[in-house]
Amino acid sequence: MIIKELISYYKPYKKGLLLDLVCSVCKSLSIALIPFFIRYLTNDVVHSDCINYKFYSFIVVSIIFLFLVSSFCGKYIKYNGTMIAEKMESNLRLKLFKHFQTRDLAFFNDHKLGEIMSYITTDTYRLSILVMTLPEVSIDFLIKIVGSGIILFLINPIFAIILMAIVLIVLASAIYFVLKIKKETENARTSYTKLISDAEESLSGIRTVQAFVNEDIEIAKFKKNTVSYLNAIDKKNYFYGKMQAIVDPILRGIIPIITLLAVFLISNGMLMLSDLIVFVLYADIFISPIFNVFMLIPELNESVVGAKRIFEVLSVESKIKDSEDNIIDFPKLKNSIEFKNVSFYYKSPKKQVFNNLNLKINAGDNVALVGESGVGKTTLCNLISRFYDSTDGEILLGGIPIKSIKLKDLRNHISFVQQDTFLFSDTIMENIRYGRLNATDEEVFEAAKNAYANEFILKFENGYQTQIGERGVKLSGGQKQRLAIARAFLNNAPILIFDEATSNLDSESENFIRKSMEMLSKNKTTIVVAHRLSTLKNVNRIFVLDNQNIQEEGTHHELLESDGAYKRLYDQQFLVNI
Repeated sequence: MIIKELISYYKPYKKGLLLDLVCSVCKSLSIALIPFFIRYLTNDVVHSDCINYKFYSFIVVSIIFLFLVSSFCGKYIKYNGTMIAEKMESNLRLKLFKHFQTRDLAFFNDHKLGEIMSYITTDTYRLSILVMTLPEVSIDFLIKIVGSGIILFLINPIFAIILMAIVLIVLASAIYFVLKIKKETENARTSYTKLISDAEESLSGIRTVQAFVNEDIEIAKFKKNTVSYLNAIDKKNYFYGKMQAIVDPILRGIIPIITLLAVFLISNGMLMLSDLIVFVLYADIFISPIFNVFMLIPELNESVVGAKRIFEVLSVESKIKDSEDNIIDFPKLKNSIEFKNVSFYYKSPKKQVFNNLNLKINAGDNVALVGESGVGKTTLCNLISRFYDSTDGEILLGGIPIKSIKLKDLRNHISFVQQDTFLFSDTIMENIRYGRLNATDEEVFEAAKNAYANEFILKFENGYQTQIGERGVKLSGGQKQRLAIARAFLNNAPILIFDEATSNLDSESENFIRKSMEMLSKNKTTIVVAHRLSTLKNVNRIFVLDNQNIQEEGTHHELLESDGAYKRLYDQQFLVNI
C-alpha cells in the first residue's frame, strides 16, 4: 500500500527518477563487473607464460574505468536523489498544509497543534529519506543479489547453496526483530508527537503557566514525556542491537568459512585459486546489499511510519465540502436565515446540542442569541458558516440550503467577529487588510476610522506599520476587538455575526465597540451572541436557547414582561452587578 502511494508521488519527477535509476544500474553493474576483469588478470595474465601487455593494460584500464563510473554514478545518485527528495518533501508539505486548511473544525478539536505540525515537519522529512533511499537500495539489491547469485552458482554451486542457505536463515530470523523494531518505532513516534504537542501547548500558554506559578509542573510533564520517548527509543535500539548481534557475525563469518573450505578443495586440485578469488569477491557483492538494508532498518522503519501517518491523514477528506449542486448566482440571494428541524451533536465527546430546532431570521434583522453557557449559542453561529454541518434538518440562506452553496461564497457572505480575536504576527495594516486582501491603504484607513481604531493606532510610533506580535500580544483586548471590527468593515459582508464581541472589556472599550458595531450593522442581517443582557434593548428580536431548543423569543421588554427564562437570566445579572 505504501509503495503504491509512493509511486504516485514520484510521477512529477519521472525524468530525474529515471536518471537516478539508470545511474543506480550503472553503479551496481560496474561493481559487479570488476571481479570478471580480476579473474582475467589471475587466469589469462598472471598464469600465462607470456604476458600480453596490451591485454593487461586493457584489463587495468577497464577496472579503473569501472571504479570511476561507480564513483561518478554514486555521487550523482546522492545529489539527484537528495534534490528529488527535497522537492517532494516541499510539495508534500504544501499538500499537507492545503489539506489542513480545508479540514473541518472537528479535526482541529481532536488534534493538538503540535501534533498537526509534526505531520508537516518531522513526517515529511522522514518520508523524504525513504524517497531518496528506496530507488537506489532497491536497484542495488536486485542487481547484486540476482546477478552475483547466478555467477556464484556458475563458479561453484555447492558454495553458492551454502552461502544462500545461511543468508536465508539470517533473513528469516531477522523478520522477527524487524517487526519488533517497527512496533517500537511507532511507539516512539507517538511518544515524540506527544512530547512536541504538549511542549507547544505549554509554551503557547506561558502567561497562564507563569501567572499560576506552574513552571515546575510543566517542566515535570516535559520530563515525563521525554522519559517516555527515550524508553520507546531504548526498546527500539534494544531489538536492533539483538538483531545486529545475530546477523552481523553470521554474515561476516560466511566468507572466512568458505575460504577455509576452499583451501581443502584447492589443495586437492578441485578448485582453482582464481575461482576462489572471484567467488569471494562475488560473495562480498552478494552480502553487501543485505548488510546495507540491515544498517538502514531503523531509518527505513521511521520513514515507513512517517509515510503511513501522512497517507492516512491525507486519505481522510473534510466532511465539510462543496455539494455537486452549487448555486452560481449566490450574491443575488436575500440574507434571511432559517433553521428547519435542525439537530446537532458533537461526536467527540458525544454531546447533543440541538434537537429539532426551528428558527427564522428575516433579511436585515438585528437579533440576539442568549442563554446559559454551553447551550449552543456559538455552535448555532458555526452551523450558519458551515464550520460544522447539522446532524439532521436543514439550514437555509435566502431560501436556499446552505449545503448547496459553495463554501467560499457562503463564507464570503458572512463576517464573523469573535470574542477571542485572532491577529497575526504582522503589522496593524496587514491585519486589517486580511478582511479583503486587495483593499487599498485608504480603504484600510477608512475601515479603522469606522471601527474607532484610527485614534489609538496613530498613537503608536509606527502607526499602521506597527508590528503587534504573535496573536496581537502588544495590544489590549479592546484594541484587538476594534481591529477585528475594522477587518469586518473592510469585508463588508451582508451577514454579520458578533460572538460575545464586547464581553470582558472595560466600559470605555465596550462603548467604542458598541458604536462601531451599530455602524457596521446598518442594512445588514446581524446576529449578536450576548453575555450582557442590558445591551440588547435595541435589537429586533431575542432568542433564548435552553434544553437543545429555542425556549423564548421576543424583544427585550416583551421577554422581561413574560417573566420566563430571559427574565431569570436578567435578574441574575442585575443581582450580580449590584
